Amino acid sequence: MLAIGFFILYALVLIWLGYGVNQVKYRPKTSKTTSIRFSICIPMHNEAEHLPGLLKSILDLEYPEELYEIIFINDRSTDESVSIITSFIQENLNLNIRLLHQKTAQQAPKKEALNLAINASQFSYIATTDADVLLPKSWLKGFAHEISMNKAKLVVGPVTYLPSEGFLSQFQAHDYLSLQGVSLGSFGGGSILFCSAANMAYCKDSFLALGGFKNNLHISSGDDTFVLEKFKANGLPIGYSLIYAEPVFTYPLKSWRDLFMQRVRWAAKNTHLKFGWSQLLGALVFIVNATLIILLILSGLFGISYLILFGGLWVSKLLIDISFLSATAKKIGVPFCSHKFIYSALVYPFFVVLIFLFALKGGFNWKGKYYKR
Repeated sequence: MLAIGFFILYALVLIWLGYGVNQVKYRPKTSKTTSIRFSICIPMHNEAEHLPGLLKSILDLEYPEELYEIIFINDRSTDESVSIITSFIQENLNLNIRLLHQKTAQQAPKKEALNLAINASQFSYIATTDADVLLPKSWLKGFAHEISMNKAKLVVGPVTYLPSEGFLSQFQAHDYLSLQGVSLGSFGGGSILFCSAANMAYCKDSFLALGGFKNNLHISSGDDTFVLEKFKANGLPIGYSLIYAEPVFTYPLKSWRDLFMQRVRWAAKNTHLKFGWSQLLGALVFIVNATLIILLILSGLFGISYLILFGGLWVSKLLIDISFLSATAKKIGVPFCSHKFIYSALVYPFFVVLIFLFALKGGFNWKGKYYKR
């Protein structure tokens, strides 16, 4: 049966990704003396709630202060974000910190904010992150290791959610852990498919030579994926910064609506990528989850045989997912409870299919603004 064939293919892909996860090696927490300089670019829009945690993690960075600058870009914030950064600058005159202001923005405000910062940056490597994260102490050391040892022009690393109670938070953690597994596994397998701008660094000259965000400034998201695509297409070396138990941490969203719209926003950008393995993987994930829903509906209409097939495929998928996610969680040093994942696995097929359908619809709302796909 065709359904069984898709599930076998899905299992084979996850086995390959799981193998890739195990191939990625840990990097040392300390590295040799380096002279690599970074311009840390951080766009922000109404992040007053999260900025104190980020600023503390910046102060804890274990990297020579003369080798990095910090550029905050205020994207029309209406809360206390600007005053928090202004006070931080005044209290830390030993750090090279600037605050830029983006007064207008079109379809892609985050990319436009990054363009503003990159044009004003002084150093050879751009390190990007978000304003709602906590950075590990060895964040810049990890980048520097990949650049100095492996000549990487682009370096990416893992991102995960801060531990939190409640099903919504756990569901987000499981969903994002799967994306990190794809990132790790595909890198270890020889062709990285996903990365996050919350933990990313790239050579400024290479970025500009490839056109920067040119040709995708009309797309609201993708300040990471489109950069990755350009570096891959031009054969530039890409590194993965993996220091055990030290990913970048971010905060889970507080409502199902925000989570749904965020994932629709991410999915919408994929229609603009060059057709390749990432699209095929996305299509396979959609087909497998849509098949489960269809079989569940057919079991209600036509009886027990469809219910048995649904149960067999769902359990098979659950077991392969648990194996893959367990390996990923162990590699990046975050907890994973297979019993709690079962609840997420019950919801996930409906979540994936709805996101796919909404992403095709042509637009979405994010942070109070409507964006075209």
